[in-house]
Amino acid sequence: MLRLPLKLFLCLPAALFIFLFSLPAQATFHKSPRVCNNVYALCNAAACYQIPGAEKKVFCKCSIWKGKNVGYSSCSKRKPRKNSIGRMRLVSTFAFGGGHYKTNVCPSGTPWATCLDQPCIRSATNPRRAFCTCKIVRNTPYLTLATRCNKSNCSRFIWSGASVKGNTALVNALVKGSGLKKSPLQACKSS
Repeated sequence: MLRLPLKLFLCLPAALFIFLFSLPAQATFHKSPRVCNNVYALCNAAACYQIPGAEKKVFCKCSIWKGKNVGYSSCSKRKPRKNSIGRMRLVSTFAFGGGHYKTNVCPSGTPWATCLDQPCIRSATNPRRAFCTCKIVRNTPYLTLATRCNKSNCSRFIWSGASVKGNTALVNALVKGSGLKKSPLQACKSS
């Protein structure tokens, strides 16, 4: 299991972990994906690290974008807010940002992170970076934008990803909600 590098772990303030673990669960979820137009965290190609003491959670380094995005939480729940120490809280959703990456299906057996609708906090040192706590998924294949089309990279990190079925629902909703004819994402060529 990959662990958070000690150097990176020590650089993060303890308040970050306390904040992320103390967030209330998102109360409003919908059965179908919802497209919103706001500031959000994008973890499409994020490398994630095991959080010490949290077996089912990982810490992912994501980017911050503004525009159309899709998730199952309501748009009001996705609206960025400041926490008690003035840091921006936001939600990780799916979007076509970083669309120059290609989608790759990684095999079952490697853990991956589902970051959709998960809590994030903006970095204190980089306003374009968000740190998100995501849930670990095991023993199912997954789709990710992070491997540069190399299957051997699937186990290099715990990558943020999605189930193939879940990804299809999100892509279809975002294509329709953005007025596009088709998804700008391309799949890796099968080897």
